[in-house]
Amino acid sequence: MTLHIEIDRDTEKRLANFAKATGQEIDTLASKILKQGIDAKENNERECIEDEKSWQACEKGEYVSNDRVMDWLESWGKIDELPCPTMK
Repeated sequence: MTLHIEIDRDTEKRLANFAKATGQEIDTLASKILKQGIDAKENNERECIEDEKSWQACEKGEYVSNDRVMDWLESWGKIDELPCPTMK
């Protein structure tokens, strides 16, 4: 697919300099950068959705208390090590 976009002169210079420094063609580099940007935005959106679901679960009381986690961590390496706590 061919896509034409307008970029400001500063970005154009930076892209050209980076392409030259890395031995890549400008269009190849721009394509890689665009893909990385889209990947990052998609990952961020997934994380935001996951965070919202986690927050909703917490508001419903679905969480492991800090005391239970601390008891578990403090038991590490002991003969009577506790199992990893789970939500009740």
